[in-house]
Amino acid sequence: MPETDPTEVQPRTPAERRAALRSRSARRGRLLRALLELSAAGPLGGDLEAELQRVAERLAQVGGFPRVVVFLVDGASGELWPAAAVGVTADQLQALRNEPESPHVVRSRLQAAPVGLRTLQDEAQETLVVPLRDTDGSWTGMVAADLGEVEADALTAAAVELVADRAEAQVVRAQLDDVLSRLALIDFETGLANRQGLEDALGRELVRAERNGRPCALMAIRLDGPDRLASRRGALLLAVAATLRSRLRRGDFAARLGDTSFAVLLPETLEAAARVVAEDLLRRVRSLGTTLGDEGSATVSVGLACSSGRGSTASGVLEDATGALDRAAAAGGDRVVYV
Repeated sequence: MPETDPTEVQPRTPAERRAALRSRSARRGRLLRALLELSAAGPLGGDLEAELQRVAERLAQVGGFPRVVVFLVDGASGELWPAAAVGVTADQLQALRNEPESPHVVRSRLQAAPVGLRTLQDEAQETLVVPLRDTDGSWTGMVAADLGEVEADALTAAAVELVADRAEAQVVRAQLDDVLSRLALIDFETGLANRQGLEDALGRELVRAERNGRPCALMAIRLDGPDRLASRRGALLLAVAATLRSRLRRGDFAARLGDTSFAVLLPETLEAAARVVAEDLLRRVRSLGTTLGDEGSATVSVGLACSSGRGSTASGVLEDATGALDRAAAAGGDRVVYV
């Protein structure tokens, strides 16, 4: 009589088979209810990672997956990083962050599975993967669900794909919100930042200046004789904006303050260096009349202020610079006045 292999899976008893069927039926019911709820759910909102965490938790709960991770593609590195996770220990999460993979590598490892699924095989673990895609088809992330004892059937595929659709929509919404936030800080006539954008940047720079002990400088600039220049105002505004972009360093920040006024933020710049930049801008603007083919010359008045270290505020530095600008204009224009 042959010996029985102790590792061989023995046939289930009728009671065990009935219990397994009940468990599978209950899971299918949970999945179907979740699919209906997700299909009827309203627009997504709120913080991106918080929403993705809720989506991952719901999927793990109704699908019986031992582990669910939602990855997003990092904009700087292009690698996948975990934005939401269920069933993952702190050490495992840190390992995912320390050893990120690129979407290209993950795609190359995907294997075809039943009912149109794609899975990753990692030792004894099988992980269902559904990519999150951008409008051009490139990956913005992926939903990864460890199957464990879960059967990879069509209902499982539908549930995970619907959750991936929700996550994908959430990523797109966050990207759109970011674009809209940036657009809200842009002056569309010149393409420079607007006043709110300047105040935000100046506030951040003052914090950094106080921390590292290196001051920043702010120039307020206005076209002289706006009434005289009315006929060529639009062309001059664009020309001055282009001049600012061409003259400034990579870390400098240019913005439009008003109808015919601009501002330039010079991080980590002493007053002596800022004066050199201001005088050079005066010379460059004077040449714009010739460049544009107009009679007469274009000139600007410039007010220059520097942060005083601790206690400097964005409103205070901006007020100092615009006050100096008014004094430069009152003195005849085409000059720089320093605070």
